[in-house]
Amino acid sequence: MRVAAIDADTGIEVIVVTPVSATKLQMQQVALAKLRKRLGELPPPPASAGKFA
Repeated sequence: MRVAAIDADTGIEVIVVTPVSATKLQMQQVALAKLRKRLGELPPPPASAGKFA
């Protein structure tokens, strides 16, 4: 089963392939773990990053 996880703030997407026999929760946990790892590998944003009104 192909599962995608997308971070809403950055738009970063990761894809995992899980066995069809995996439960929905197991699929979600694997995808979220991979997304968290990917987000942790990002360089810190520049000091001026942010939203302006």
